[in-house]
Amino acid sequence: MVQISFQTLLANGSQTITDADGDEVTVTATFNGGFIPSSSGSHILSDWSWRTRGIDLDPDSFTLSFSKPVKDFTFEINDLNSGSFWQDSYEIEANLDGAPVVTDVALGTSGTSATYTSSAGNSPETESVTVQGPFNEITVTSGAAGGYHGYLFFDTADIGNVVCLTAGTLIETKNGPVEIEHLSSGDLVVTKDNGLLPIRWIGKKKLSKPQLEKNEKLRPVRIQAGALGNDQPQRDLLVSRQHRMLVDSKVSERMFGRPEVLVPAIKLTALPGVFVDDTVEEIEYFHILFDTHEIIYAEGTPTESLFTGEEALRSLPPESREEILAIFPEISEIDYTPRLSRFVPEGKLQKQLVARHLKNNTPVLRSCRA
Repeated sequence: MVQISFQTLLANGSQTITDADGDEVTVTATFNGGFIPSSSGSHILSDWSWRTRGIDLDPDSFTLSFSKPVKDFTFEINDLNSGSFWQDSYEIEANLDGAPVVTDVALGTSGTSATYTSSAGNSPETESVTVQGPFNEITVTSGAAGGYHGYLFFDTADIGNVVCLTAGTLIETKNGPVEIEHLSSGDLVVTKDNGLLPIRWIGKKKLSKPQLEKNEKLRPVRIQAGALGNDQPQRDLLVSRQHRMLVDSKVSERMFGRPEVLVPAIKLTALPGVFVDDTVEEIEYFHILFDTHEIIYAEGTPTESLFTGEEALRSLPPESREEILAIFPEISEIDYTPRLSRFVPEGKLQKQLVARHLKNNTPVLRSCRA
């Protein structure tokens, strides 16, 4: 999941991110109206005025433009409510090269023009917005001409998916296979490169049936037992779409000059026995962090631990980022450069890699242990 900061966009007018395909995407923002950063620095808000007690007559809007079409864009609009002197409302329009794209919202009306007007006297509400796309421009307008409206909060927006393992997954440890939800910081886990290493941090996030129905991209990829070759995985393995699995083959060695590379699970769905599981009604995702990016064994199969790259950390909730920064303060240093444990090919090459395995009828894992 790649995170966009509204604070950064307001301050700089743009932000460069790296999408799930490994491509750089520049997000350019145009703000019209009274948007300012919050005093806490965690979000931006519209229409703040001490003279009008936070209400405003003129509509405010912002437009985000992307240098490349993006998918699975999500964000929240906070503090939607109405009072004696104001009534919050919004309109959202997204498009791909000028052609309207559907925006899905939880509270209001979805469509190529998603809208919502808060009820009189209601408590502050939070609207969840999803644009599956692809799209390359989105405009959000707060309030309507001729009516007062209050301020709204915007924190971050996400592109892509969570990157993690799921509850019930067996992780190889000093004491044998242990379900991931029973692991804790300090537990010793088997790694491919460095033997037994202690977990430094473990986090989790539970997604409900409505959340999965709202954003199909949050559903996990199921890798059936034996689908990767050499009886791997040993049992069915469920991972998030962008969670990277190790590929170890002669095909990889011919293509990249190295036998082992990491590939997101969603790219492996071209293989028999690997697919997005739309029957899952709710799921709990887990992150495991070590001192460095590691290859661990999930259901006997080599896969990655949490990577502390900037975009990966931005995909985590604020409280999780704070916990990790307390353990690894060096991450916040300007010259900090995290190292991936294995090479990650760019998106097009990942697709070619999988296609060549299919063409040659070659398993993507020729062995499961070093």
